[in-house]
Amino acid sequence: MRIISVLPVLLSMSTLVVAADSPPSNPTGLTATAYGSSTGEVRWNRSHDDHGVPVGYEVTRDGEVLGVWDVLSVVSTDLSPGTDYLYGITAIDNAGQRSETSTVVLSTVFAATGLTATVYSSTAAEIFWNRAVTRGLRYEVYRNGDKVGDTDGTSWFESGLEQGTSYRFELVTYDSTGRRSDPVGIGLTTQGDQLATTLASPRNLHSSVYSTSAAEIFWDRSTIPGLLYEVQRDGVVLGTTSGTSWFDDSLAAGTRYTFELVAMDTSGNRSEPAGISFTTRSGNDVIDTPANENPFSEADPDAETAVARLGYATIRDDVDDLVSMSHLSLYHDYETDMLSVLSEGPYYESFVLDCPEGGTVSGLKTPPGSFEGDFDACVFNGVTMTGHLRRLAEFTVFGLGDNRSYTVDFDDVVIDAGEAGSLAITGTSIRRGGTFGIIVCGGAAEVSAAVSHTVSSAVWETADGVTSVESASWNQTEVATPTPSGEDYISDCHIENKLTFKGDATLQSDRLGPQTAVLEKRGDIVSDNRDESVTITDALLAADLGDGSSVALTAISATQVQVDIVAEGVSVSFNDDHVFEAREDFPGVYD
Repeated sequence: MRIISVLPVLLSMSTLVVAADSPPSNPTGLTATAYGSSTGEVRWNRSHDDHGVPVGYEVTRDGEVLGVWDVLSVVSTDLSPGTDYLYGITAIDNAGQRSETSTVVLSTVFAATGLTATVYSSTAAEIFWNRAVTRGLRYEVYRNGDKVGDTDGTSWFESGLEQGTSYRFELVTYDSTGRRSDPVGIGLTTQGDQLATTLASPRNLHSSVYSTSAAEIFWDRSTIPGLLYEVQRDGVVLGTTSGTSWFDDSLAAGTRYTFELVAMDTSGNRSEPAGISFTTRSGNDVIDTPANENPFSEADPDAETAVARLGYATIRDDVDDLVSMSHLSLYHDYETDMLSVLSEGPYYESFVLDCPEGGTVSGLKTPPGSFEGDFDACVFNGVTMTGHLRRLAEFTVFGLGDNRSYTVDFDDVVIDAGEAGSLAITGTSIRRGGTFGIIVCGGAAEVSAAVSHTVSSAVWETADGVTSVESASWNQTEVATPTPSGEDYISDCHIENKLTFKGDATLQSDRLGPQTAVLEKRGDIVSDNRDESVTITDALLAADLGDGSSVALTAISATQVQVDIVAEGVSVSFNDDHVFEAREDFPGVYD
């Protein structure tokens, strides 16, 4: 630890001690200032003594004595970001008498974490970062050393960049008191002239012929946001769409058509066309509804691709569980038992505890439920935990509501729950919940629940096999808002619900096969309790399973999806019953 002392105090030259000598006065005016994510300073006013001035001040941090110095401030340079430290200052006179201890909390500022960059074109790019659990933070954005903006969001978009140029973006986090973090940065390079020929063509084109005059083509959505798709039929441009299908009911019977699709970004760059051909039904054909046959309804253990080997329903459910991080339940299911173990340790000082069924846990905890430390083969309720874990719990109660949040950082944490499975994980799990009274609805509460998970690596083992996660993220927010229905606000209010979710994962799973799978789920669902109406926007569950098979579920109503499957060398589309829902197995948010 490096401590820099400033503002020296003149020592009293008197060493005379009389019988009536009293302890020095308590230090006053304590202030704590964080200068970054690892540096902060604590200051205080001079204490007084009836026989001169104190000879020094004992400084403690979280109960540990840092030293006794003749100073009026200390600067610490070994702090951890986003951490509360309790400093104690005790005045000592030349007779060794001590004042009472005055305390102050020094909170370091969260530096932004999880920086990523996406280059959209030769002139446009965006940087993203994770939101800290500390409320009220803002971010200064610098590009190549020059400040370009200020935001309280978690992304920054630039559209006026130079073609084929490298940039360095940096973020400085600061709070309402002016405390600032150290800068964190990321580099990116815009695309050059070749973008117009390298923008990826639409993938997985397939078609459904419905009748003598109607057909539809489908394709996979690109991972690049904001793309439009230009649709051509036999060389004639029909129009553009931001969707993933095009319906045409102006066709002639028994005629062969060639459709081509070109992806276009916001800068006007175009991909090479992707094409597909089909023939409409003749006049003698029976006109029927869209194909609704599923050749993959049953599992075929001898099949070559995952979709056919496991069957559509199993793949659908497995992908849904994996992309929304069901493996994190192996921690959340036992979190209460873990906290029970930690309940024995003291606050604001380091401790080592023996776990109920073997092993130890050591660290430091602060109320109301925050902890950082190490589990060494700590066994509780049949679960063994090893590794470094940081849990930050925050609760705020205000006039019309409350907020609560729980952030858990896993640093190579291993959780072995026996028959229930084991999980080795590095990443972050954030859960938030809150209520807020809506005045015009008689104080009825708006209720929100949110989760935000980021995993940089994880190995999940169950009786079904091993899943190795290379990277994954999952974000989900639910808000139920009382809303006036008419003029009689207090009695005539209804509930509007909005669910937003987005996640992706890159992983290998014994159930899916040795290849790497890429999974995605996203969507917005809005409902109203007045008429039970449900509106779904862009809801999608999709997986490229890496073995030549893929599956995609796209919502076409509140209870139905269009299913597009490619497997075993064939492409098929059909409708199925399916409801996009939220995960509700995150303790502390939904309970």
